[in-house]
Amino acid sequence: MKLLISDIDGTLADKNEILTMNSIKAIALAKKHDFRVILASGNPYPVTLTISWYLGAQDWVIAETGCVIGNDWNYYQIFSDRNLILQGEKLLLKTFPGKVQISPTNSFRLADTAIYSSIPVEILQKTLTSHNLPLELRDSGFAIHIIPQGINKGFGLQEIIKKLKGSPEVIAVIGDGDNDLDLFKHATIKGAVSNATTTIKEQSDFISTGKFGDGVLEFVQYLIKNY
Repeated sequence: MKLLISDIDGTLADKNEILTMNSIKAIALAKKHDFRVILASGNPYPVTLTISWYLGAQDWVIAETGCVIGNDWNYYQIFSDRNLILQGEKLLLKTFPGKVQISPTNSFRLADTAIYSSIPVEILQKTLTSHNLPLELRDSGFAIHIIPQGINKGFGLQEIIKKLKGSPEVIAVIGDGDNDLDLFKHATIKGAVSNATTTIKEQSDFISTGKFGDGVLEFVQYLIKNY
C-alpha cells in the first residue's frame, strides 16, 4: 500500500484558493499508479471531503488541522472539545478587541476554529497559555487555527493509518507551510512545492520547480519513477 498525502491551500490550490488542472492530473496519475490519495487541510471537514470527492481522490481526509478525520459524510471522528476551543476563541476576541476576526468558515467546522489577526501568533499563544488553556495555534498562511494540544495533521495521519488494512510501504507527503511539518515526521518521502516556506524546503527530499498544482504533479511523476 502506497499513500500520497497532500495539503490543499498553497499546494493543490494556489494563493487565491483556486485548484489548477494539474492538481486534478496529479491525483488521477497517483491513483493510476496505485497510490491512495489523502488530503490534509485546515479547512472544515465538509469542505475537505467535498474537495477530495470532486478531485477524484475519494479517500480518507484529515481536516481542521488534524481535529477531524473521515472518509464519508456519515463516518468521521473528532479529536477535540469544541467548548474548550470556543473558550479560547472568546478569550482572544476579548483580549484583542478589533484585532482578531473570526473566519466565516467557522459555521461549517466540527472541531477547531479559525481566526485572522495581524498580532503575532506567539503573543496570541501566550494569552492562551497564561489562562491555562491546553490549546495550540497553527498558522496555515491562510488562517490561524485554534486546536487542542497534541492534535495536528500528523496526529490525524496516524489515526488514519491505524484504520487501514496493512502497513503502508510508502508514505509520500507534499506541502507548502510549516503546519505540514507534523506530516513530515511520518513520511517516507517528503516533498515541497516551489512556493513552500524555507523551513519546509530545508526538510524536504524533493523540491518542485513549479508552484502549487504544477509542483504536485512533478512530485507524483517523481514518485512513480522511484517508488
